[in-house]
Amino acid sequence: TSINKLGSECRSMLDQNGEIRKKLENREAQLQFKLVDKTKALSALQSRVKDLEAQRTQLEANSKSIPDDIASMKMKSEKIREDLQKLEAEIQSAKRIEATETKSVQEQCGLFRKRTGMEIVKLDHGAIQINFQQVDKEKPEKLFSFQIKLDADRKYVVPMCNPSIQNLDKYLEELNNPGNEKKVGIFAWFIQKMRREFQKYVTEMKKDIEEEEAKARSNVSYIL
Repeated sequence: TSINKLGSECRSMLDQNGEIRKKLENREAQLQFKLVDKTKALSALQSRVKDLEAQRTQLEANSKSIPDDIASMKMKSEKIREDLQKLEAEIQSAKRIEATETKSVQEQCGLFRKRTGMEIVKLDHGAIQINFQQVDKEKPEKLFSFQIKLDADRKYVVPMCNPSIQNLDKYLEELNNPGNEKKVGIFAWFIQKMRREFQKYVTEMKKDIEEEEAKARSNVSYIL
């Protein structure tokens, strides 16, 4: 009986030890899983720390170059401001020259108009047409005209001239000569040259007509 009781107690103790061992094994397995999770979390945290340190290094490097960038931007801004001031001065100078030239042209054209029968007509697209009468003494009412305007390169061009004249290109070249841009009265000079060319055209036409008439009379006399 004592032996049986002792055996029963031993079995009970063994069973208890087995249960304790299972619990310990389960607990150890749980701790192993937690250790793996913690290890992964620690690795991710270390990687994040490295990234942040790299970003901090980059930010520190960038912050060192900011003063140089600001200085460079200030220099560029100052250069742009100076260029704008120069451009504004050039524009104002051009406006003054244009105003002076316009006034001179108007004054000279006023005097010129009285004795030449000249008329200035404004057309579309910035062009003007200049008409002359009193060019042909025999037909003072006969109209001679030309149109003039500035092209895209701000050069004077004559799209229409009636009648055509021989020296138009030469006079335009002189009018567009950069050295003459600031000369007061250069445009009035051009107008005078155009009127003289029209007078020359009338003289030459009359001469040709007289020669033709003389030739015709000679032929008639020969026939008679």
